[in-house]
Amino acid sequence: MPDYLVGQTITAKVYHDVIYLYANNHFIYKHKKVDGSNMISTDIRHYLNTFEKKPKAIKNSFALKSIPRLKSIYELYFKSSPRKFIELIRKYQDKKIEDIIQAIEYEVIQAKRPTLPRQANVTTRTLNQLSLYQQLSLKEGRQTWIQ
Repeated sequence: MPDYLVGQTITAKVYHDVIYLYANNHFIYKHKKVDGSNMISTDIRHYLNTFEKKPKAIKNSFALKSIPRLKSIYELYFKSSPRKFIELIRKYQDKKIEDIIQAIEYEVIQAKRPTLPRQANVTTRTLNQLSLYQQLSLKEGRQTWIQ
């Protein structure tokens, strides 16, 4: 149930494979019925408002733990920046969960990708170090192969 509906009366129309939820006679959500006793289904997108107010709450939330792949992404890349993780989910909230996961993975890959200025900087530093090594070798009277 979305967190903004806490304290309100909800009407559920339960069918054999689907549940329709209404608040004040307005349709809220259609949810696939989960088979089995004591089974719970949750949607992390329903809790974004709460997570934006309390970002550290996401790490222990059932909503995150119920999606192992998303939980792994969070623990690997966003543990120290939960707000960024929540922003990304918000950015893609209109997509299916699988599409949200793929979009976040893509953004993580793009963020980790080295840029040309970094590569150029590494090349420049390497050449400078080789030049210094060559100068040092010449002072000591050694022949070097570096040009």
